Amino acid sequence: MTTELAPRLLMTMVGYGMPVDRFAGQLLAVYVDGEQSVVHRDAGCSKIRQGFPGTEETVGFSREVARRMCSRCFTYEFPARSRQLTHAVAVLITALDTLAEEDDEIDPEVLHPGLADLERWRDTQHCMSDALRCAAPYPWLSQWAEPLLARLAMHVERRRWDLQVFLNVEEIERRVSVPQDEVEVSREQLHKTWLDWRQRWTDEWSVTMPSPDHWSVGGAQEMLRSALSREAPSVEGSVPLTARLRLQVPPLEFAEWDCGFQIDPLTDWELAVIAAYQVDADWGSGHITLAVPRSIADEMLRPARNLDITELPLGRW
Repeated sequence: MTTELAPRLLMTMVGYGMPVDRFAGQLLAVYVDGEQSVVHRDAGCSKIRQGFPGTEETVGFSREVARRMCSRCFTYEFPARSRQLTHAVAVLITALDTLAEEDDEIDPEVLHPGLADLERWRDTQHCMSDALRCAAPYPWLSQWAEPLLARLAMHVERRRWDLQVFLNVEEIERRVSVPQDEVEVSREQLHKTWLDWRQRWTDEWSVTMPSPDHWSVGGAQEMLRSALSREAPSVEGSVPLTARLRLQVPPLEFAEWDCGFQIDPLTDWELAVIAAYQVDADWGSGHITLAVPRSIADEMLRPARNLDITELPLGRW
């Protein structure tokens, strides 16, 4: 039996040009305003002309029906048997929106200093990888999306190249030897600290108390500010690369305690290492290869960092 999808989602898929023919004929209970030929889900929809109640009908879904659906009264529903597919389509739509933004924003012939944004690069990468992963169980969907996600992958790499130009690799390497009380914090730790500061500032402290974003000890933001330096040498000017690592990049997570705030399991230092030293990536599986100095390899391999990472033998260079 064909998996059922919410009518509003089918309508959205048609708008994005996604394949929907396999859902043709899915029965929909609707109200039709005959003169306007608009299909409604709600008999009381304000778009139905006053004095002309819609005629209740059962129609089979088609692309033509999708184009007649009322955008106001058709809602997103999540039938239990299609929850996974519904999620995959929603994730893919987000990726397509991101692709449209990237297409509008980037001229491939120009280097964009403004794109040297570690967080934006990570968000774009996660969006692309999540879409690849969620669409993979549905060949009819993943094959359609493949060229679009490949183009989004090019934008991810372009953002990383822009980052690489401005990342200070000497600063990245220096952070390996920073005393323990100055080690960078994870995004989750930083955000929790910021939430605590916000509450205490509201209740107790004066307006002159700086936020954690300005703390020099243990602040990921401080690390990022020092790492993103236009005067810094490029990767070619750094110490020789002596180790190769294979890393499974974890997806972004959502914090239950702050209305869906995204949490990155990777610290900003780890993201900077990936951006500066990545030499290969398989975003479908989430695996990347890094060629790094020995000191950075030893730090990345520390159990305390809790990374899914292995060192490749020299013979696999």
